[in-house]
Amino acid sequence: MADINGQTGRYFTESETDAAIVQALRDRILTARGTRLMRRRYGTALPDRIGQYITEFEIERILVLAAADERPRLTLDSIEAWYDSPTEMTVYLRGRYRNPRRTVRDRDRGRSVNAEMTIGVGT
Repeated sequence: MADINGQTGRYFTESETDAAIVQALRDRILTARGTRLMRRRYGTALPDRIGQYITEFEIERILVLAAADERPRLTLDSIEAWYDSPTEMTVYLRGRYRNPRRTVRDRDRGRSVNAEMTIGVGT
């Protein structure tokens, strides 16, 4: 299934894989688990924690679980999370993404993914 850019309404190109991953993860992270009627497992515990102090480790844990559910072909090598302000956190993801439309040989190597996103978190 191709990803659609939430800003433009157009499909992401293969060169925009990082942006598609960030968009999908941000949506999953900021959606409370159990709020989607037909997809009860969609979302994370992060929205329930808004207004509370959340450590970088907790954010990283939420991201790893969200990435595993949202993008099973994404293998995260590292996640760095830090607070920019009391209500905003920047997250940097580094990993490999295996495109299923490639040959088996290409799929094994995957392509490098470096993505950064800013999310609003607790106070």
